Amino acid sequence: GKGGLLTSDYWRLLLQVLLAVLLMVAVIVWLLPELSSWAAASWTARCYDLSMLCIAGLTTYLIALWVLGVRVQQFKSPEAG
Repeated sequence: GKGGLLTSDYWRLLLQVLLAVLLMVAVIVWLLPELSSWAAASWTARCYDLSMLCIAGLTTYLIALWVLGVRVQQFKSPEAG
């Protein structure tokens, strides 16, 4: 759309990002290990688990954005040409 920040395009993008974030959080919460097993694990196992959670979250977020129709071009400023 044309105009300021509060155009329908921005509201649509905001909703798409919000939905992707909610899905990412759901996946991370679903994959979280139990606190007792996390506390008992070695630091290397905790680092590995944390890395996998981050990768799963990022992957979920990016795929969700793509499925919801968000494309990189939407983030380019009009001045960039």
